[in-house]
Amino acid sequence: GTGAMPPKKLAANLSTIRRMPEDTVGQVEKKREAFEAWKNDPDRRATRVACDFYSAAFLLPKVEVPENYQRSAVPTTADVWKRLGGGQVYGPLEAAAVDASEEARAFHWPLAFPDVLIGKGGFDVVLGNPPWEVVQLAEKEYFENRVPEIAEMKGAARKKAIKSLETERPEVFAEFARDKRMFDAMNEFARASGRFDLTARGKVNTYGLFAELFLAASGDHGRAGLIVPTGISTDASSAPYFGHLVNEKRLARLFDFENSAPLFAGV
Repeated sequence: GTGAMPPKKLAANLSTIRRMPEDTVGQVEKKREAFEAWKNDPDRRATRVACDFYSAAFLLPKVEVPENYQRSAVPTTADVWKRLGGGQVYGPLEAAAVDASEEARAFHWPLAFPDVLIGKGGFDVVLGNPPWEVVQLAEKEYFENRVPEIAEMKGAARKKAIKSLETERPEVFAEFARDKRMFDAMNEFARASGRFDLTARGKVNTYGLFAELFLAASGDHGRAGLIVPTGISTDASSAPYFGHLVNEKRLARLFDFENSAPLFAGV
């Protein structure tokens, strides 16, 4: 490839494929082949790898490198620009970045739907019931199945017991450290990537992040409908997001269900 494919060209190429007929088996096959070729185009790949570099900068462990060492262990802005320009980046670094992004299931929306997000400025309709999870590793739940006695401990005693795993059960400790790091990396990405400036506040919750994603993905003229806790409109951490909806006149309706009846049993 000669470098990254410009976003508008990515969008135009996909729009052309979408307009191809699919009334016969032959046409469907031809359309599938065209889509595969679009997906695997070296210039589109350059764009995708550059996106992976950005995600991986948050995901990969930051390790000390010797002073005389020429290369960082994580992708830098220079690597992103180099890859976008068609230059070659150190192979093992690129492989580690792509692997880390794939393992985290990083999804690059404008690359998957360029004809919608770049061509049209967003989806007409976005619907969903996103997960409601605090983005942090809950030690009690985490150790319930792995080391039940640690799950039963409180506060400082639990911290001390976890630390002792490092020498007593290094494989369990290594897995715990890796899993905890993934949550930390998710938090760091949410707070520092610029994608969730309205909702990555306080204890980050996935429902807030999805609410902001829905707002961004629906563009200025689209509509979104989502099922989230009432806290989206009342919690201090959600105030910037909710205030934005009101100021921009994007809020159409808010339904709040009170459950003491109970309306939903077992909740």
